[in-house]
Order: sequence, then structure tokens, then C-alpha cells
Amino acid sequence: MSGVVESVGAGVTSVHVGDQVWGYTKLGTPGTGTFAEYCVIPEKQLGKKPAHLSFEQAATLGVGILTAYQGLYHPSRFHLPPPSKKAFEHPEFLLVWGGSGSVGSFVVQLAAISGFTVIATCSERNFDYVRSLGAAHLLDYSKPDVVEQIRTLSHGRLRYAYDAIGSQSADKCTEALTDSGDAFLAHCADAPKAKKQNVRVFHVVIGGDVFDTDAHVFADAYKELQPLLDAKRLQPNLIEHIEKGLDGIPDALRQLAAGKVSGKKLVATIA
Repeated sequence: MSGVVESVGAGVTSVHVGDQVWGYTKLGTPGTGTFAEYCVIPEKQLGKKPAHLSFEQAATLGVGILTAYQGLYHPSRFHLPPPSKKAFEHPEFLLVWGGSGSVGSFVVQLAAISGFTVIATCSERNFDYVRSLGAAHLLDYSKPDVVEQIRTLSHGRLRYAYDAIGSQSADKCTEALTDSGDAFLAHCADAPKAKKQNVRVFHVVIGGDVFDTDAHVFADAYKELQPLLDAKRLQPNLIEHIEKGLDGIPDALRQLAAGKVSGKKLVATIA
């Protein structure tokens, strides 16, 4: 979500009435959704809306950008330094499966900032968009030899992959990763069924109580992400406006369920 702070609770110090903010509510918890004119959010889950972004653009940040950050920079996953400290000066590949999606597009951008040579899969119609985000190599995920292409591009030395699609694509990520030495796969959808002894697999989720259990990680995330957003080094998702505000959301959900949305985020303006 994004919006304007209408009121604050006792002890709130980091946001004030009138602030323009972005963030996300506690996923999976009844009564905290954003399909409403007002929502209640803990202050630690809010960032300041960059002045150059519209409210609709800022509404695409919360879940996608924090899920991407968690997978890359959580200390128990890829062991990467934060994006303000470049991880690699030498070539190091990272595969993003689903580079045009909400999470995938933020993974592409953050990985490029961290110094990775990014290989991304998506539909050919989205190649130019994902390239503009920082991907060095674009591959059509539907090609039967896509895994072979990835292994050729990375010279069989791919150590990092982030899957943002599902179990089958996570399997392909596993296959594309190096067969020797430590390798790492983060996934924010279904887990891979394929296994490699040298591949450590991590499930990335920001629902439930994870914002409390990993409070320090998310606090660092906002500190790292806000300057990058303000400096226009991170771009929001492409958006498509949902007509009719709240009344248009059921049809938008049906479009998502039918797989008719690609390379953009559906956004409703509720006022």
C-alpha cells in the first residue's frame, strides 16, 4: 500500500500525521488488509514515499521489494553485504527466474547494484524492460534448452539463483546451478523437488510473524532501500490501474488467477 498518515498511536516517533508513506500490512492476518479506505500498520513497516513516485507507483514497493531484499541479504541466506557495500568487483553470476514479475524485478535491480552479472528469464516481450532494470543476459523461460543456455553463459559456475515463480522453475534453477562448490537458491513460491547436495535452499516469506522474528533484518532493509529509492536507483513495478477502485478488485483478482497479468502490477486507488 501507499497513502497519507491520518493518525498515529501513542509512542510512534518515526512517522507523523500528513506523512506520505509506503509499506505493507501483516500478511495472512485477518483485519490488516489494504482493500479498504483506511488500514492500520506498525510504524516499523512503513517507509517514506519518494517525492518523484506517485502513490500508485509507491504501492508496488512493499511486498515485492522486501521479499527481494530478504532473499538476497538476510544473513542466514546468501551471506551478502547490504547493497550499499558492493558484494562483488569480479564477475559473479546470479540467476533470477521471473525477472519481469514484482519480486523478480526488484531482485534484478538489487543484484545489479550489488555487482552481480544478472541472468534473468522472462517472456521475450519483457526483455527490454528487464534489461533496463540491470539484467546483463535475458533468456526466454519457455525455450526447451534454457537451462543449457544458462549453464553456457555462466560457464557452469553459477552459484546464486532466486526463483520467483514456482516448483518447476525452482527445479530448473537447481539444475542450472554449479555441480561443485557451495551454491544457493532462494525461492518465494513453491520449493524445488530436485535436489543437489551442494545447493542450499531457502524459502523467503514476509508473512505471519517474520517481521517480528527478523526485526533487525527489516530495519536494515528500510535503511538501505530508502536512499536507493530516493536517488532513483530502484524503480517501482510497472502499473496498470484497476478501474472502479474497490469495485474493480474482484475482476482484477480473476485476471491474476487466470494468468493474464505479466510484467506489471494491478493497482487500485481507493479514496
